[in-house]
Amino acid sequence: MRALFVAISLISFALYSQVKVMTYNIRLDLVSDGENRWDNRKDMMASQILFYEPDFMGVQEAPAEPDAVFSR
Repeated sequence: MRALFVAISLISFALYSQVKVMTYNIRLDLVSDGENRWDNRKDMMASQILFYEPDFMGVQEAPAEPDAVFSR
């Protein structure tokens, strides 16, 4: 009986829940990127994260130091 309850609970969770996943390609921070350099793009990324409120987020081409990306 307990196994049935667990199975029904998992199925209900899977059917009625949403998990929001976001991925973002940060790209390299190069001066030669001109107007596309990171300093000009990071506020847009931050606003998208706040708007979409992902449960999980992955990034590509991020520097080793998270502060380089997520600090203002």
